[in-house]
Amino acid sequence: MRRFTSTLILGLFLLVMASPFTAMAVPTRQDVVITFSVTCIDGSGGAVLHSGATVPTLSNTFDIANVLNTLNAWITADLLLPDRVLIENLTTWIKDLQATSPSTDPSYGGFLPNPDALNATISASYSAFHTLDLLNTTSVINNETLVDFVVNLQRTNVTEYPHTLGGFADKATNNATVAATYFAIQTLASLGELSQINQSLAIAWLNSSQMLTTPTSPSYGGFTNGYGGVTADLQTTFMALRSLEILGQLSIIDQTAARDYILPHYRTDTNYPQFYGGFSLTPDDPVATQLATFYAVAGLQILNADSQLSTADITTWILNTQTADGGFADITGPSGFAPQTNFAISTLDLLDQLQVLLEPFGLEPYIFPWWIVAAVIIIVVVILFVICARRAEWF
Repeated sequence: MRRFTSTLILGLFLLVMASPFTAMAVPTRQDVVITFSVTCIDGSGGAVLHSGATVPTLSNTFDIANVLNTLNAWITADLLLPDRVLIENLTTWIKDLQATSPSTDPSYGGFLPNPDALNATISASYSAFHTLDLLNTTSVINNETLVDFVVNLQRTNVTEYPHTLGGFADKATNNATVAATYFAIQTLASLGELSQINQSLAIAWLNSSQMLTTPTSPSYGGFTNGYGGVTADLQTTFMALRSLEILGQLSIIDQTAARDYILPHYRTDTNYPQFYGGFSLTPDDPVATQLATFYAVAGLQILNADSQLSTADITTWILNTQTADGGFADITGPSGFAPQTNFAISTLDLLDQLQVLLEPFGLEPYIFPWWIVAAVIIIVVVILFVICARRAEWF
């Protein structure tokens, strides 16, 4: 009986070792995304492009902050950085990049893209304010001067800017672009200060940026990024759509043409399985990217046209681009990047698919090893036979 009990215990032990419970210690996709994000946070307080980079920027800082916020991972990130106070350090680093003197400087009130930059930009100011907004610390900066900086970037002089009237420039010396206009409108909307700009001119500028002259053109229905542009792109198209949505004027554009411009960027060519389910930057490019995928999905959602997409295929493509260090890139590899990781997580969030990040990372789907069960049964039967044979004195 004692031998039988020992044999049974041995068999149960082997079964437990082979069971799914042994995989419980394996990190999830979300765990490694958080770890990647934390490694991008520089000792100065800002975030870098990837763990091997050395120059923190406001753009990368927003990317990493948005990932941590989307995953509700601030507490976890704090635990992974025990030598610093994460939110306080991020806030201080961002605050120090606001241009605060002299008041005659065109950069006054805006934010420098990085500590070595000389001029404030609207894109950096967007990243700064929205990162602080995620941290609930916007009160540490001078919001009034930020508003003034943004408002002064709108082109309202028809004599000086006849072709870009109503648009916003990224900085004082640049031409107006749809991208800069989006950053400005989104920032002012978040600050509750849209009344400070000429909205009619901004709406007209955005409307004029849609390409509707040549129906056979691949750019037909999309938006160009500035005066004289001949090619539309997904990023600019989303930014124009979102800006008009904020301004309550989405109905003035040709929404059907905008939808039909976005959809051909969807990659379903089985000859390129590594990109299947993503979106490319141009309709004839087989290479899908995280940026294009996010802006396409977000744009189609604004147009209420995302039902034509396969959530499963997009999700699968995104998961297949998670890199060995836990971040995301446009193709699988050893290292992820802050922007691509932000776009990937943001797209999964748009699709309501964040739960897929709870899957184990770096493992193939678990296959129960039934051969071990068979081996255990055989061992138990042999041992029992030997015990019975000895008792019966068969040999």
